[in-house]
Amino acid sequence: MTDLKHYKLSFHAGEYIDLNLSVTESQMDSLKTYMIGFFPIKERIISGIKIESNNFVYRYNYATAFTGSINGVPQFSNLIGFHGLFKNVHRDSTKEANRQTEISNFLNLHETSENASIVFSFRKKINFPYNYHYYVSNDPDQAMKWQSFIERNTGVLTSACGLLKRKGRVDIYKSTPNTSAVVPMSDPIKLTIQGNSGAGGQLLVEDDNYNDVETYLDSQNIDIVAQTNLFD
Repeated sequence: MTDLKHYKLSFHAGEYIDLNLSVTESQMDSLKTYMIGFFPIKERIISGIKIESNNFVYRYNYATAFTGSINGVPQFSNLIGFHGLFKNVHRDSTKEANRQTEISNFLNLHETSENASIVFSFRKKINFPYNYHYYVSNDPDQAMKWQSFIERNTGVLTSACGLLKRKGRVDIYKSTPNTSAVVPMSDPIKLTIQGNSGAGGQLLVEDDNYNDVETYLDSQNIDIVAQTNLFD
C-alpha cells in the first residue's frame, strides 16, 4: 500500500517502551483515540540517506542557535545528539578548527532571514513546535534531534545528516508536542498486528480498550497476530 506511513511510538508503561508501526495516516488517527500513555508520535518523512564519516564521534553534544525574535519572543533552534563536535573547546588547534567548522555548518542550515548565532550554556526549557529525529541504520536510539520554531524543508533536513559522525543510512522522523501531559498506562497490552495491505508492527493499548481496538482493526482487515499483557 503506497499510502502507508511509518511511525515510532513511545509509551509510559511501567518503563519507556519504544515500538514501530506502519499504517495509513487515517488509521493512525483512529488508533490514537484508543491509546493513552504515549509520547509525541514520530512519523518518518525521509529515509535511507547515506552517510560516510571517517571521523567517528560518540559523545553527548548539543548546540543552540538564537534565530531572532517574533513579537518580542526570542526564537531558538536546538540540536541534541551523540555525534557532533560542538560542546567542548579544544586546546588542540586542529580539533578546535574542526569544532568551529561544525558550528558554522549548523548555523548555515538556517534561513538567511533567521541570522542564526550560536548560544553557549543554554539551559532554558522550551516546547519547540517542530522536532526532527535522526536514526542511523538499525540503532533503536536516535542519533540526533533538531528542535525548531519553524518548519524545515526536506533539503535542509537532509543536509543536517552531514553533522552525524558515523556511517550508515539515516531515517528522519518528525513529531509535534502533545497538548497534554502523558498519563502512565495502568494495564497495558502489547499488540503485534499485520494486514494484507502491508500494515503492521506493534502498539500498546489499555486492557479496557482491547475489544474496541480489535473491532476497529478487523474493519481495516488487520489481524492481531500476538498479544502480551505487560503487567501480568
